[in-house]
Amino acid sequence: METKIWKDGAGKLWTHDHRRLLAFKLARKCMPYQMASKGEVDNQMWKMSTKNGGTSIRLKMEDGQSMTVE
Repeated sequence: METKIWKDGAGKLWTHDHRRLLAFKLARKCMPYQMASKGEVDNQMWKMSTKNGGTSIRLKMEDGQSMTVE
């Protein structure tokens, strides 16, 4: 399954699936991807935020705790 990505106006890449990105990063594997359509991007913008320019990913775990990976 390919992860949807897009490039913003500043040329920065974003992904819809941070968990999958993290899994591939931890496995040191290349992640298959496909460019997202404008509609797909617009649908997902509510969850796109960053306080550090995307240098880390914070995942919420099932038990209510969170994990940050850089």
